[in-house]
Amino acid sequence: MQRVWQQMCVVGHVPWWLGVVLAVLGAGLVGCDDAASTGDSGDDKEAHAGPPCVSDKDCKDTGQVCDPLTKHCADCLSDAECSASQHCVSRVCQRYTACTNSLGCTTAIGPDGNEQPICDQSTGECTACLKAADCPDSHDCVARACVPYVACQNSIDCGADQVCNKATGRCVQCLGDNDCSANQLCEQGLCRDFVPCSSDKQCTSKGLLCDPIKGKCAQCVDHSDCPDIYHCAKTGVDQTGQCVLDVCAQGQGACSNNAKVKCNAVGDAFASPTMCGAQSTCTAPGGKAECTPWSCKPGLTCDANQAIECSADGLQILQLTDCTAIASKCVQAVCQPIVCEAASKYCEGNVPKT
Repeated sequence: MQRVWQQMCVVGHVPWWLGVVLAVLGAGLVGCDDAASTGDSGDDKEAHAGPPCVSDKDCKDTGQVCDPLTKHCADCLSDAECSASQHCVSRVCQRYTACTNSLGCTTAIGPDGNEQPICDQSTGECTACLKAADCPDSHDCVARACVPYVACQNSIDCGADQVCNKATGRCVQCLGDNDCSANQLCEQGLCRDFVPCSSDKQCTSKGLLCDPIKGKCAQCVDHSDCPDIYHCAKTGVDQTGQCVLDVCAQGQGACSNNAKVKCNAVGDAFASPTMCGAQSTCTAPGGKAECTPWSCKPGLTCDANQAIECSADGLQILQLTDCTAIASKCVQAVCQPIVCEAASKYCEGNVPKT
């Protein structure tokens, strides 16, 4: 089954922004890259929510897809498995509300049950916030979520397990590795465990491999250590290897801002875009991007005395009315009754008119 991949944080099954959110909170929870640093192979409770699988056939009865990394059925691995107005986040289809401005977000509710009153026009979706001013007092806007914080001038203002980041005036779990215990690294304000190693023997029981350069267990060292549709990404402050879903299918074409893009050989990014010219729109049928010439001018127009309604991409005539056939003239994309013959002369009162 062909899939269009969207990059997301998968290992540990928390949204990609949660590591940052936890850092602001100073919470002692693990983020999405902790599977590589704590010895968790990624097979956590959420992954086990679906039955074991080898291929999508094993998930047919539950209407799910097989995740080759966890070897369990999941609701989704990409937006392609979700319905309209949903994104795939941590293997679960979550709804979103489309918008053009914040007036379209007055009743928007996110998958967490919280209000999403702000329109992010860069994505065309409602969200909780774009800046701190969108949030209540003592909250920061972090990854489009309002997150509470504890203000501080020094570490005395923080809890016993926190220190003060004077640059931001916020309490966090750590500022450097010296704030953490042995076999821990400080990443984004959180102390994260890691397993030191000099051989794979010290890691394989945890479903991990030894990175000899880092001297610690990791989920992957190179791309071949990850299953298909995943690649090995370097994460964290020391760039530990972690298998993450491909951004796109290798060699697949797509469109971005009316430009053609092609997925690279690894699957972790699209190559530089090629813009489509004037009066053409990028389309990607069957995963092959191309610039398709307009069949009509987008919007409402008159052409050869025909009133035409054209799709926004210029590729489809939605409605066409032949004004000549109904003895009318096309004026501002509407067939108007003919009042007089063009250029004919007539009298208005005792004044000649044309």
